[in-house]
Amino acid sequence: MFKLKNKEKLLHVLLFIVAMVSIGSASIFVRLSLASGIACAFWRLSISSALILIIISVNRRGLPKILRDLDKQEILMLIVSGFTLAMHFVLWMESLFRILVAISTTIVVAYPLHLTLIELIIGKERVNIISIAGLVMGFLGITLLFWEAFVSRELDTLGILESFIASILVAIYFYIGRLTRRRIDVYTYSLYVYTVASLVVLCYSFIVKDNVFKYVEKSWIWFLLLALIPMLGGHTVMNYMLKFYRSSVVTSIAFVEPIIASILAAFVLGEVISLRQLVCLAIVLTGVSISFASELIGKI
Repeated sequence: MFKLKNKEKLLHVLLFIVAMVSIGSASIFVRLSLASGIACAFWRLSISSALILIIISVNRRGLPKILRDLDKQEILMLIVSGFTLAMHFVLWMESLFRILVAISTTIVVAYPLHLTLIELIIGKERVNIISIAGLVMGFLGITLLFWEAFVSRELDTLGILESFIASILVAIYFYIGRLTRRRIDVYTYSLYVYTVASLVVLCYSFIVKDNVFKYVEKSWIWFLLLALIPMLGGHTVMNYMLKFYRSSVVTSIAFVEPIIASILAAFVLGEVISLRQLVCLAIVLTGVSISFASELIGKI
């Protein structure tokens, strides 16, 4: 673990805030784009890859040199990371058209809970009793949402399942990022992962016969905003932070996403959630917050 100076700590606090605000806008941009979730995922990733490539070119960092610096295991990890990120975006963005933004984002940001389990089981890291209590509470809230989907016609079971699977996939993505970022710089990591992910989404679009290029004329501004704000300002900043903090700590940034997304959805999309659904969402967010708040404060 790195020992940080006061200036670096302050910078990290600011970066945490930037990432929090940035990722909260993603779901609204997807819904406003009038494009499919698959198209939003592809353009968000491909535009981000192009922008990072430009940054690398400006810094005179030749791609052949970057390739020579990676061994076979690192390349494999980048490919797996790109695949999980791609399918995370596809499933989550598709769920936004099936269930309310507040519900979809609350379920998908449960990935810090999954990461705690991954770090406990695979990484063999210590998890205190408070974190375990938060885990139980978070999964209880998600279970209640699943139950609500079965007993109420207001919720789409497939949409909930898509967002839940998406949360597991992005947990794997961030865990691999934590391991890989110990040696690979943020630009290299982001460039290759985003590029692999965009190619995976493109192949998936061919399989399901969704032409991602037909949306460009009417939706390009939203695709660009998806790349600039939640992708570069959110995911890429989080990738940078993975070098200094545990993946579960970095992803705790996502706690704010459902709050920001729900407020924006209410004003922009006119979405209103029921009291029972609101209680379930509150249980999930409380559980996630309990698990990581103390550790996050200690780190920064």
